[in-house]
Amino acid sequence: MSEYAVYGKNEYRETVQIQRILKEERVEKTQVVEIDASNASQFRMEDALTQCNMMTLFSDQGRRAVILKNPYFLKSSDKAKADGKTKDTKRERMLSLLAEYLAHPNPDTALIFDLQGNDLDTRRKETKLLEKYH
Repeated sequence: MSEYAVYGKNEYRETVQIQRILKEERVEKTQVVEIDASNASQFRMEDALTQCNMMTLFSDQGRRAVILKNPYFLKSSDKAKADGKTKDTKRERMLSLLAEYLAHPNPDTALIFDLQGNDLDTRRKETKLLEKYH
């Protein structure tokens, strides 16, 4: 599997760990796509997964990496709505798309979730989904 979650309070260590992952996966710097996933209203999981499924044309190795920077949906500081009865259909759709991709990932793409100094909330559905397919 080529899906990684990089998290912790030390951002320097996270950067080093991402560089190590890219080296192990043999991803050239020109084949790295970074997507800002910190804003719930602007981030679209569909766009990120489209990047994951793209094929590389000019790389000898054929490997690429998609880094989701500061994904709002994995952070422990992202609080759920107070009313537990309301369903967030966007979140459910995002979970569905992510589960579909993780079940059949592009073998030429490393998907990296970079939490940038935040901890991973292991109680969230998204985190459990990542653990299931890792």
